[in-house]
Amino acid sequence: CIILYLLFFKKNFFLKIHKSLITLVIFILTLALTSNQIIERLQEEKKFTNLKEVLTSKKFTKTYLWTGTSIRLFQLRLLKEQIQEDKILFKGYGLFASRLNLKERHEKYDTYKEFHGYNYHNQYAQTISDCGILGLLLLLLMLFVNFKKALKSKDFLFMAFSITLFMLFFTESFLWVQRGVIFTSVLFCLFNRTFYSTK
Repeated sequence: CIILYLLFFKKNFFLKIHKSLITLVIFILTLALTSNQIIERLQEEKKFTNLKEVLTSKKFTKTYLWTGTSIRLFQLRLLKEQIQEDKILFKGYGLFASRLNLKERHEKYDTYKEFHGYNYHNQYAQTISDCGILGLLLLLLMLFVNFKKALKSKDFLFMAFSITLFMLFFTESFLWVQRGVIFTSVLFCLFNRTFYSTK
């Protein structure tokens, strides 16, 4: 977000300190990519995630080794089954009503018991399941309007919030928990109701 902001909205500033900025970015990327914890996590995901197995297996044992990637893919597989079998694409199950169906499907596949209470860990999938395609379109419209206003405002914090919110929704059902609703609503309203000078 910082690099995008400096490149597109602060060109003079970027030209003045480009050497320092490039050095800082390279240092931060090197530090992040050489961090043992990040490297170990990526290797673990690669080693233990079997995409074909997650997307096609008829049964899983309770001791099946799940990773963050594999459980999220499995949840998307369950969403696809819900859309095909229960015809929920247009109407959804209703707010928070997909939980029971998810639990039944997890029991059917014999997954680890703790997963039976999981939500999708993907706001877009959660919205389709509970509210249907119209709910998803409304959510995407809100994100698009938010991002468009952020670009127009040229305010770094507003842009960072817009990008972060869009990305966060891929990995969490953020609006299906109280803290997520409050955080998103408050910041969304504050940013969108603030007057920004475009000079």
